[in-house]
Amino acid sequence: MVPLSPGYLVRDLAVDLGLPLIVAASPALGTINHTLLTIEAARAAGLAVAAVVLTPWPEQPSTIEESNRETIARLGAVRVETLRQLELADHASWPRLAL
Repeated sequence: MVPLSPGYLVRDLAVDLGLPLIVAASPALGTINHTLLTIEAARAAGLAVAAVVLTPWPEQPSTIEESNRETIARLGAVRVETLRQLELADHASWPRLAL
């Protein structure tokens, strides 16, 4: 729902592109509410939500973080993946993209 210009949101751009969405979200406190609201807003606009990615995902996630992941998947009826924090300056640290 972020405005790109007056009267035109990121959601509008996604609709114009017609591509499925991947929602990036924090694994921390509050993520269930904001992630489910984002999924709801996307679907209300007719968008397909392909997945949610929780990032940065810790090496040893807490019980709360694991619970957040499971709850979003269940209540959002969506695949939830994780992505560890990347060292953006070090391309070798980036995960491989499988196409």
